Amino acid sequence: MSFTGSLSRIFSPKWIILTGLFLCMVSTILLALGGGKPEDYWSYVFPALVLGGSGAMLIYTHTNIAIFQAAPPSMSGTVEAIFTCALQCRSTIGIACVTSIETSVEATHGGPQEYAGRAAAFWFLLGIVTLDFISVSIFYNRSTDHKPRPTHDKPMDPARHSTQSDEKLDDANGHVTMPVVNTMVNHVNLSV
Repeated sequence: MSFTGSLSRIFSPKWIILTGLFLCMVSTILLALGGGKPEDYWSYVFPALVLGGSGAMLIYTHTNIAIFQAAPPSMSGTVEAIFTCALQCRSTIGIACVTSIETSVEATHGGPQEYAGRAAAFWFLLGIVTLDFISVSIFYNRSTDHKPRPTHDKPMDPARHSTQSDEKLDDANGHVTMPVVNTMVNHVNLSV
């Protein structure tokens, strides 16, 4: 579970995502250099797992925050579904690529006890994460960061209240009309 969601109130999600990607890059380098020996656990593997887990948590949490900041409220569910589908498809393809690289390197450069196949897979993952880092740093648009959201703490005049369906009809027609609810409220006020 992530406890970093409130960081996006202070920092732009772009910089938090880039920090998470950098931590994942360091993690994959440490795992590739680890060598697969038991004495390398505390010097390579444990720090790599801590950094990689922290980086992945930052990336996933703040990518979701950035998506919800950028998407219009009416499309946020669709956008999140597309993001989740892309995440799952990428994971499936990534696991297949990493497994293929690992088995092919182990078949040509050593037996099952050798670490060369896993190291090659980690170097491949480093390339993917580096590509992600470059893509986010270039293509992330910060114009939606810290966009003010409407507050709902002020009481609303019932005569100005309209339903979402009325607003959609107004948008579709291209003009603003008085909603049925407002007409009924005004009629009741006039008759009293």
